[in-house]
Amino acid sequence: MNVFQRCRSFIAEDKIEKAFLELEKENLSSSQRGDLTSIRYRYKKLESDDNRKLLTRDEYYTGLSKITHDFIAFINEIEAAQLKKANTRTRSRWWRLVASALAINE
Repeated sequence: MNVFQRCRSFIAEDKIEKAFLELEKENLSSSQRGDLTSIRYRYKKLESDDNRKLLTRDEYYTGLSKITHDFIAFINEIEAAQLKKANTRTRSRWWRLVASALAINE
């Protein structure tokens, strides 16, 4: 199971903090790290004792669902970017192999 699947699994099990920690171990760009920090800050703010006392149950769960949705979208975005990068790298290697094979046959 890759890191993105583990993160989605943690979120499904309501272990959001563990998902944040798992994703922080990844090699993220500075903008991705900033986005992750922003989502995590919103989550910590929602989970703070002051907010838990002030928010109604509906407000809390609405906020939590929005943060969770944003976090999952962020995970999917990073995974898609990494897959695209890997596919480009593979295609590039394949073309180099084809070019070298054609050069040998000439």
